[in-house]
Amino acid sequence: MARVIRFLVIVLILAPALSCRPGPGIPPRSPSFDPERERLAYRLLGEIPPDSSLSIQSGLLAYLGPKGSPHLFPVVNNAEYVLADVTASGDPQVARGLRDKVQDLLSSGQYGVLDAADGLALLQRGLAGHIELPDAFYDFLRVKPGGTGFTLHARFGDDLELVAYDYQSLDGRLSKLSTYWRALRPLEGKDFRVVFYLTPLLGGQPDPYEDASLESLWYPPSRWQSGEMIKLEFAPQMISRDTSTVEVMAYLQGQRPLAWCR
Repeated sequence: MARVIRFLVIVLILAPALSCRPGPGIPPRSPSFDPERERLAYRLLGEIPPDSSLSIQSGLLAYLGPKGSPHLFPVVNNAEYVLADVTASGDPQVARGLRDKVQDLLSSGQYGVLDAADGLALLQRGLAGHIELPDAFYDFLRVKPGGTGFTLHARFGDDLELVAYDYQSLDGRLSKLSTYWRALRPLEGKDFRVVFYLTPLLGGQPDPYEDASLESLWYPPSRWQSGEMIKLEFAPQMISRDTSTVEVMAYLQGQRPLAWCR
């Protein structure tokens, strides 16, 4: 029996917003300070004994204060503790490097997870048998209540729903597009892929950009749980022209389209 093939394309025809020329009532978005994350950083640092050698992400040095002379992660140099922030960069290559480094340290057997939450991981040398990151570590990609942008509610069969989107602009151009997805049921074993097609404002063929986000690296759709909402962020670093529309395509790898939703 032929396998059922599902395909979805959502065309976001909100050109004023997506070409980064927001109309009345649609202000550009900007990141906000997160006091909970600051408290988390201090909590993890508080678990490190005084005078211990440390490898720490440069963005976390402000929480460390003037104490010690730590190594800057990903340089570890056999440090007793490693504090990594995997959300530090949205650049796909940097994000992949951070993920690979953390996974290499854990798989080596030399380090174990002492504590981790919301994208911050505290590893300890010699902590055997603790190689799995806890579920709380993945909270950085789960959407908090009220954290979505402009509502869509576009369903992809019985598996996925594209709930909303949001964006940021830089110098009048689209710099980041956030899409919010909900798993309608467990997606175990389903290798969904997301591709963004951006159509230039002056016309021409849309340019495809496959999702290589931080979220997909750490928590691919095959791990999404029923009902939880996940944010996928797309940052078109190389785009140098305005965008009129954005098409968001979700598909199962190796399958062809069956239906289109516009």
